[in-house]
Amino acid sequence: MLDDELTGRLSIGCYDAMSPSLLPQLLAELSRRYPELHVDPVSATQDELVAALTDGRVELALLFDIDLPANLHLDVVYQSNPHALLPVAHALAAKASISLRDLVAEPLIVLTTPPAPKMLERVLQSAELSLTPRYELGNFDLIRAMVHRGLGYSLFAPPVGHSPAHWNDQVKAVPIREKLRTAPVVVARVAGVRLTRRAQVFRDLCLTNRASISGANSPEDVAQP
Repeated sequence: MLDDELTGRLSIGCYDAMSPSLLPQLLAELSRRYPELHVDPVSATQDELVAALTDGRVELALLFDIDLPANLHLDVVYQSNPHALLPVAHALAAKASISLRDLVAEPLIVLTTPPAPKMLERVLQSAELSLTPRYELGNFDLIRAMVHRGLGYSLFAPPVGHSPAHWNDQVKAVPIREKLRTAPVVVARVAGVRLTRRAQVFRDLCLTNRASISGANSPEDVAQP
């Protein structure tokens, strides 16, 4: 249902490594429902977004629930699940799922912007594996380009079925078969601060569309609040 009466500006944040997968679908739906609402998205590191929430530069932010301060109120959107990012020509790229152990001999490319290192540590500990990265980089699009060139693979936790359009089908996100310890994706706000109606509709959009955002095929794939 359209709501032409909702106007003004809304500033929201999203952890930069997942913003290409999450924000386009959310902003498209928000624009369809509220055509007069102007959204200012901020794609940044998690630490930068926590600071932006705290000082009021953004009202809401999509983050991983790792090392977040106690002054934030968190609503779970979905439970993240690790995937291997592989070049589309890789022998394992056509598999429905793979084991993390299938990749131990491959060069690993890791993202260094927090909380990605902590997420990787959790995944490897739960898999009882110790891997030495070949490359450690702070830009996920650079990682994607290096994977495309066959320089290694990476691990990340995308919403299933929402690979960014600019990836051009040259890389493939393949689910990791093992049930590994990760962290939920949450929509965060400063506790005790009343949301504007604009922020409330964005929060509601995230929470009422959990399954489509996460690509979940079954109820257990979607974390409940």
